[in-house]
Amino acid sequence: MAMIANVSREVPDPGQAAWVSANDKPTAPQGSKPVTGDAAERLLKGGVMQLPARDRRRIKDLSHNDFEPQQELANVFSDIRRKPAPAPELAQSATGVMSNMNFDIEIRKRYNAPLAIESGEFPDSNVVSGRMLPLCYEAGLASGHSPEAPQLLTVAVETFIKENLATIFSRTRSNGPGDAGNAGFGVGINWIQTAQYSKQLHLEENLAQNGRLTRDKNGLLPVEAKAASERGPLTVADLRLAIEVGETGFSHFPALRTQILQGYREGELENYNEYSYVSGHETTDQADEYVPALVNGEADAPVLNGMGEPMDVDTTLEWEGAEDGDIDLLDNVLDQILVGT
Repeated sequence: MAMIANVSREVPDPGQAAWVSANDKPTAPQGSKPVTGDAAERLLKGGVMQLPARDRRRIKDLSHNDFEPQQELANVFSDIRRKPAPAPELAQSATGVMSNMNFDIEIRKRYNAPLAIESGEFPDSNVVSGRMLPLCYEAGLASGHSPEAPQLLTVAVETFIKENLATIFSRTRSNGPGDAGNAGFGVGINWIQTAQYSKQLHLEENLAQNGRLTRDKNGLLPVEAKAASERGPLTVADLRLAIEVGETGFSHFPALRTQILQGYREGELENYNEYSYVSGHETTDQADEYVPALVNGEADAPVLNGMGEPMDVDTTLEWEGAEDGDIDLLDNVLDQILVGT
């Protein structure tokens, strides 16, 4: 225990203590040479001289090192009892704004702005910034987002939507504008062109180059304008066909992809019989088969299972050997039982 107590004590300051008198300090005689006659010292010097020059230089550097093994050993026992250093305090200018800000109120504003599907307009940088800033606070980013982040996100979303639409149109439409069928849709996205359309397009392009034919205000030739007017709008069936053909970017949205592929097709519910029966099967309105012909008459039509009604609840009950008075008496007994309960 004494050894542990001595090791855990702090190392004394180097040099002489303050209470030592000046007369008690040892003084070395001036001009005296160190004693070199010790046999152990000569043996040590001989061993050191036999070492390589690199090792001797390393030993010499260690002698000038400030490392103290006693202090390191004392730190091993004293670190467990040492108090943790206090966290550095931030300047008042750095904490003045954040301390007065209520993040809960700012986080609640993340869904105040209407969605693009509700407003019908593509979000601009200000709308994106108003949505990103509360999300940054919710994620723990007290400094918010950088000024370039909303603009970058707006451009990325616009590019993503345009690329997906161009891919879907190229797989579901034909006779696109331009000689290669990719005018305005980017390089590498070509629409299918029919032989008649391609022939008429080359003819009108030659006439336009010779000045014998003019383009409309949208820069389209007559054959291109006619094909654009006959082209129908994009539907869910087109999205389904494009996804079945190949990847269109909807893999990033599994819920939307599943809804398109596994949902009802257009007109499937309106024309359910066409999808449920084989070709040539004649169906009738099933509701008319079970409605009686007369309102107050007896229904001759069978029920769903093809059998008549086994219980006739609309007629008077008759028992063999009983009269009307007996039935009334039984009814009175039942009424008394119900009243008593």
